[in-house]
Amino acid sequence: MKIGFVGLGKMGGNMVLNLLQKKFEVVGYNRSPESVKKLVPHGIVPSTSLEEMVSKLGKGRKVVWLMVAAGDPVKEMLFHEKSGLINFLEKGDIVIDGGNSFYKNTKENSKRLSEKGVVMLDSGTSGGPSGALKGLCLMIGGERGAYEDLKELWTALSVENGYGYMGGSGAGHFVKMVHNAIEYGFLEAIGEGFGLLDSYDEKLELDQIARLWSNGSVIESKLVKLSALALGAKEEFKKLDPYIDDNRETRWAISDAIDREVPMTAIAYSLFARYDSRGRDAFAKRLIAALRKEFGGHDVRNVKEA
Repeated sequence: MKIGFVGLGKMGGNMVLNLLQKKFEVVGYNRSPESVKKLVPHGIVPSTSLEEMVSKLGKGRKVVWLMVAAGDPVKEMLFHEKSGLINFLEKGDIVIDGGNSFYKNTKENSKRLSEKGVVMLDSGTSGGPSGALKGLCLMIGGERGAYEDLKELWTALSVENGYGYMGGSGAGHFVKMVHNAIEYGFLEAIGEGFGLLDSYDEKLELDQIARLWSNGSVIESKLVKLSALALGAKEEFKKLDPYIDDNRETRWAISDAIDREVPMTAIAYSLFARYDSRGRDAFAKRLIAALRKEFGGHDVRNVKEA
């Protein structure tokens, strides 16, 4: 199977490596040509523009995966008046938005592409850079027939039983939005719990506790397992600034919950906790920052040297 791939950052680059290892033909494009060059030794077919990438996909139905930032970057890749994909794709071709786009924007983009006969699928993509290389969880929305036609692609990129059809256009991104909101609640609970453990009357080996809880306890999870790694790197952990960034997906989810009158109390608190003063509850925030680095490769700050 041949596929065009746009966006070769932490996630996109590893997804391409995964596909190349499984004998897919991948034609890649990235705004920064250096990201493309790094993958040439692994077998990617390089291109310097979206037009060139599409031309190298050959005849017949074309499939293009977008792995770029939500919002304007997606719209520019799709609809730029001269260089956007809409200028080069034809009826029956498929575009997959695998980023964290807002589901309402996805519906609009899909409708606009459909006017030219181009099908758009939206894939909520979870698993971080390591999952991109070893196997992701994919939540897919859009035209059912196009989804069925690409099962070879979903199987290649996901872990076993790690992909599924969510519904019509926007459903994949809606499900991923809620997934990320739940993630916020999980992270806050883990951070607060270990913060209490850290205050105990004698020193507890927190990484060992996390490791223990990762074997048979009812809160066993990937995040608890990653807590053991983060807490085990004691010197690095101490240097972390307890500043925690936030992404737009959870803001969208809370706003959507308000519109739908669906309570999301714990998740709303977990977002607002990130806006709290950075000095309070420093241990919990430091652990959440470390966990985000572990599972998603997100940037962290270190405490400035005195």
